[in-house]
Amino acid sequence: MASLSSEAAGARQVRLTGELIASRAWSAGPGPAAARWAVASAALSPVATIGGWLVAEALQPPSYSPLRSTISGLAGLGATDRWIMTLALLVVGACYFATAACLPAVWVPARIVLMVAGLSSIGIALSPEPARGSTPQHLAWTSLGAVAITVWPAFTARQGPSLPPILQARGAAGVTAVFLALLAWLIFETQGGGALGLAERLVSAVEETWPLVVTLALRYAAEPADFTEQVTPDDSSAVQEIAKAAPVGEAFNTLLPSVLAVGQVEGPLDLFIAGDGDAEALPGGRANEEVVGVGALRGDEFGRNRN
Repeated sequence: MASLSSEAAGARQVRLTGELIASRAWSAGPGPAAARWAVASAALSPVATIGGWLVAEALQPPSYSPLRSTISGLAGLGATDRWIMTLALLVVGACYFATAACLPAVWVPARIVLMVAGLSSIGIALSPEPARGSTPQHLAWTSLGAVAITVWPAFTARQGPSLPPILQARGAAGVTAVFLALLAWLIFETQGGGALGLAERLVSAVEETWPLVVTLALRYAAEPADFTEQVTPDDSSAVQEIAKAAPVGEAFNTLLPSVLAVGQVEGPLDLFIAGDGDAEALPGGRANEEVVGVGALRGDEFGRNRN
């Protein structure tokens, strides 16, 4: 029987091994306890922000306008009970750090960017606005945090099996584009617009909720498939059931690419073919003998010869 050339066999093995490594790297997420902490911290962040500004707004004098005044102003030196919004900003920063720490280890850039956003939130809390105007430190932390959380979705794009759309490249790019549009609106309002407070609250609520959406998508993608209802009948086999559903032949095997490349190990190898026609005519059937030096066995043949 013919066999693959050494170059072709090596290339095939590298490709299949790379796909296996990528699949395992994607599925190697945090443990159950860490995943629960990620969801909890990601959910607490928008709750702390929105709850903080709602409570703080209720304590401000009647002249306060949430439509025009910023969230940072609620933690500024001239605000009433400024400790409420200051505490909320500190909680948000801590939540970002906790969420980043519990993301899968392969997502190092995404974790770093989220930590930068968390550090910025803490920096905003520790460098409050004066009663009038602002300070370079406060503006720097605010700008850094806004940019970090806006571009963060772009760093969540991954490649892997069965990814949710928002974690694929196009989905992550689309979310980032929306966030950039929201940031542009916020910057426009800082130039004398009359709805700066509204813009900041809407942008903050949307962008701070996104880590929770990503974390939940990660947990969904990491959940094992449920095959409890897929029971093979006693008088059949998995290969026979596949052959019934897929009359066009496909090759199913559990052999490593290195073994396939050799073609035989203490005897010839067989690929199991799901199909109901002549094995000679099945795509990937007897042709395998010419490609990798293995035999082709139809599903019904396997069923007759299985123990």
